[in-house]
Amino acid sequence: MPLRRQRLAALRTSQGCSQEELAEALAVAPSTVIRWEGGRAAPQPHQRPRIAAVLGVTLSELEGLLFEERPTGNAVLPDAPLRGTEDDMKRRDVLGLLAVTSALVTLPGPDDASRGHTAAALLEAGDDLRRSLWRVYSLSDSKQSVLPAVRKQLDTLTTGLAEARTAADRVRLCAMTADVYQLAGELFFDANRYTDAARCYTLAAQAAQAGGDDDLWARAMTRHAYVELYARRAPAAQPLLAAAARIAQRGDSTLSTRHWVAAVEAEAYAAVGDFDACTRSLDEAEKVHVLDGSSHNGGWLRFNGARLPEERGACYLRLGRPDLAHE
Repeated sequence: MPLRRQRLAALRTSQGCSQEELAEALAVAPSTVIRWEGGRAAPQPHQRPRIAAVLGVTLSELEGLLFEERPTGNAVLPDAPLRGTEDDMKRRDVLGLLAVTSALVTLPGPDDASRGHTAAALLEAGDDLRRSLWRVYSLSDSKQSVLPAVRKQLDTLTTGLAEARTAADRVRLCAMTADVYQLAGELFFDANRYTDAARCYTLAAQAAQAGGDDDLWARAMTRHAYVELYARRAPAAQPLLAAAARIAQRGDSTLSTRHWVAAVEAEAYAAVGDFDACTRSLDEAEKVHVLDGSSHNGGWLRFNGARLPEERGACYLRLGRPDLAHE
């Protein structure tokens, strides 16, 4: 266990809090806390203010316990390998299929007028198939256990894209491919493989654009920006978020995509000390509350504003305005 993570575990113990109790307070699985303390994963930004509050430390102190070194300047977070040779082979398999499917996304389909069996099955399954993997991911204690399912789905999509005959079929399959790229990115991000995650998000953006899904495209850009925020490179995240915001405005207004992008923009503005822009973005994110309860899509998009008070407080603390953090 890394020394810093030993101190994180020691801090939790000193507060009289078990791993199970901390997990319950944060609404995560106990195995998630174990992975945090073992140095195999790190809490996401929206989780950190709550963790800091439970453990009785500042957000800055918590991040000092989470990371061995705080990157500065143009430094990026190092990639931590997935554990074990078998996991590394699975990762290479997925990366290889990413390369194949991304080529098929950009190449024109064959001229044959008949639709292949795999493409037909994928198109018939439609959104149910897209949601099923995300459901498995959300319910899994060990996110890396989902990697074989992602690999299998990418393999199927490779065949489907090769078989697609019409422009309409290709558009739908490209959107499905973008969705799986997104999930692959989440798995690599969760395993601290930030470069691989960024690659997945880049390919997801390209596939979503080809698939005509602006919400999914904006999501990919925003998740890519998260990689930069984790690397303490907020200025590098801002152009990605600005583009994501413009794309999201073209998306489905009944979904919460644009409001989620605004919430992440607020975090980036807070990191660079822009109080006014941060406040505007937070106010834009709050507009999610005017949407009805179906503002998520059952897959990658689950933003409903429930954590906005915590996120607003974290932003104001970072901006040096603790007086506003508890309003």
